[in-house]
Amino acid sequence: MDLEFSKIKERDTNLLFLEEFYSSKGFVEWFFGQLKKKEAAIDVPNDYNLIKCVNSYHPPSENGETDIYLSFKKNNGEKLKILIENKIDAELQPEQDERYKERAKKLNEENNTTAYTVVFAPEKYFSSHSSLAFDYTFSYECILKALKDTLNNDSQRTEFKIRMLEEAIKKKENSSVKVIDQDVTEFCKCYRDFANADDNYKILSMKDPGQRSTRSTTINFHPWGNKKINMVHQMNGAEEGSYLYLLIPVLNVEVHEKIRSFFSECQKYTIIFEDRNSRGDLKDIPETKIKINTDNIEASESFENHKEGIENTLKEAWELYKLWNKYKDNFRSDGSKFF
Repeated sequence: MDLEFSKIKERDTNLLFLEEFYSSKGFVEWFFGQLKKKEAAIDVPNDYNLIKCVNSYHPPSENGETDIYLSFKKNNGEKLKILIENKIDAELQPEQDERYKERAKKLNEENNTTAYTVVFAPEKYFSSHSSLAFDYTFSYECILKALKDTLNNDSQRTEFKIRMLEEAIKKKENSSVKVIDQDVTEFCKCYRDFANADDNYKILSMKDPGQRSTRSTTINFHPWGNKKINMVHQMNGAEEGSYLYLLIPVLNVEVHEKIRSFFSECQKYTIIFEDRNSRGDLKDIPETKIKINTDNIEASESFENHKEGIENTLKEAWELYKLWNKYKDNFRSDGSKFF
């Protein structure tokens, strides 16, 4: 039977792994066996029961999101919690592994609780990320072998999962290695420091830029603390130059038109309805883009040469922030407020 996968993403393998932990005792025993090889104090879960299994776990009290959250409980009341980050080829966010450690440390302070952090990724990923702060690393290749060993009683289901993992591994093998551009990285850090030095611009909450490649020239702001609503400064635009935009999830084109009517008096903005991504695929949720062109910024050059342009962009970002705050509570897109 022909079986083809296209555009395998981390959320796909998240669900594959989640199903294994939820439904396969053999896979769970293998996983604990691997932990025991690396940590003699850990017990193979003969009397552990899986009591919670969550994809994209992000309770309000935690700093950041856990891709796969597992909670086990022994008959004597002892609890074991596993926090798993899953990667195919996406870069770690700045200090992402450290935030996992912080969450595990907080869990370890609970009564009768032990927590560990784990990262799943193809072997090639670890070759370029050799100093991760997770407690344990598991390669896709070793998980693939485990699937072949533990699921051989259900050949078609096994084949499906094996093929999906093989495709994910192939995706990483075919991806290019990110080369850090020190000039662009330094420029973006200077941009962040400049923004944070002003009380107003600091409210825009510029995201830590981290390590940058030559073409990684977008600056992200999250002034509302909501990942779904993004304000972005695109520098070094090849065709469109540099520009600033606010991206808002909307339920449908009618909601988009309502937003457009709010901004009708602000003719300097271009209002765009986007229901497809850059590859032409339909988005899960359509978005309204409120866009304005800005001074052209070349992030490969000296920050001092572009300080005036950056300040002009931050003024536009501040104005757009205040404008959206004025209108955002006037409507709802999905039965609940955005913020």
